Amino acid sequence: ARAALAHTGSLVGEDRVFDAVLKEAGVIRVNSIEEMVDVCTFLSSLPPDRMPKGTGIGIITFGGGNGVLAADQADQYGLTTPPLAPETVEKLRPLLVSVASAANPVDLTPSTAFRPEALARLTDAIRVVAADPAIHSLMFIAASLGSKAQEIGDIMIELHRTLTIPVSTCWASPPKGAIARLAQSGIAACVEPARGMRTMGLLTAREKAVTRPVRAAENLPKIDWARFVPELTGVITEDRCHALLAAAGLQTAPGKLARSPDEAAAIARDIGMPVVLKGISVSVTHRAAAGLLAINLGSETDVSEAYRKLDAHASASGHKMDGFLVQGMARGGSELLVAAFRDPLFGTMVTVGVGGGMTEMVDDVVTQQAPVSHDGAASMIARLRNANKLAPHEASANKAAEFIAAFSQIAVAAPWKRFTFEVNPVKWTQDRAVAVDGLLVIEE
Repeated sequence: ARAALAHTGSLVGEDRVFDAVLKEAGVIRVNSIEEMVDVCTFLSSLPPDRMPKGTGIGIITFGGGNGVLAADQADQYGLTTPPLAPETVEKLRPLLVSVASAANPVDLTPSTAFRPEALARLTDAIRVVAADPAIHSLMFIAASLGSKAQEIGDIMIELHRTLTIPVSTCWASPPKGAIARLAQSGIAACVEPARGMRTMGLLTAREKAVTRPVRAAENLPKIDWARFVPELTGVITEDRCHALLAAAGLQTAPGKLARSPDEAAAIARDIGMPVVLKGISVSVTHRAAAGLLAINLGSETDVSEAYRKLDAHASASGHKMDGFLVQGMARGGSELLVAAFRDPLFGTMVTVGVGGGMTEMVDDVVTQQAPVSHDGAASMIARLRNANKLAPHEASANKAAEFIAAFSQIAVAAPWKRFTFEVNPVKWTQDRAVAVDGLLVIEE
């Protein structure tokens, strides 16, 4: 019941908190014994300085089907198959047979294995792919090729010894003794490409997690908490949440609590049209669902009429109202969920996600331990699945990142043992980030 009061409780369970803490600590989390064996075996074959430095993987196969399947698996495990640069393709084509594909995935076709001159050039061809700036790891997939097992094995061993990026070696239907020979040379080869791709995805995610900026030093704002929140527990209404945020230096949509239709109209005149009217009550945390919200009110008459309708609806529904918040409408920009809560084991956590009415429907959130730095906040936005829609240009995330970083410091400073503080949405553009809705639930 407590979780349902805020969107955050529905989106961020204990497992996501645990996952966020593990990622920040550089722990590779596996979900089965098979995954653990695959990751440990591959790591044991990999020099420490050869972890993947990005998500781009180059796929080398002797057949197009394996390449298509591996590309789908790469996407599934958080990797990308970027196109090769024109200069890479120019160097690659002379090294391949005429029917081979010089795209990524690279389809060598079986003819490469059975033409001595083409097989002799294969190591150089793979080195060209590995040198492409968009490629951070390789997957080399062989299938059967029993009569050429010695030569193919020699190539795999040479690549493992000389390349500076990690290579996942897969040999589907391997000839007898081929996998054991590779193991003796320190190569952890697999017979199922999906397992190799999954392992590379886990290693890449780990490397991204430990290299990105996240945490910030504590720089806690000085807030007279009792002034804004005298209660020990319970729901803290939006008008007081906004006053608290403003006192801490964050921008909020202009608004004021009204207790009569005439007062609401006067406040709207002072703020400027259009405005939104929101029912304020400790018993209502999702106003739209409760029918206590009116938006885009363009005149004083609209405001006073909306007040009367909402007030009547509240009375009929049995809600005791503190009043109605008259608030200027923040137009344009993207909508972001910014929230914080205190976990009993790991302390204050901050969550960023897709905001507005789509929050729980989309379920696109990133959680970190607080406080986060400005760069760490920008990284959280970038890691959302819908990041490109929210922030099409990296610079446009600047104001939102400022808001998230400052909010995370407020959350760390909060004096309560257990709470959820949610701003949804924060409306942001390249020029501003404004808190539109706010909810604070103090549980302990």
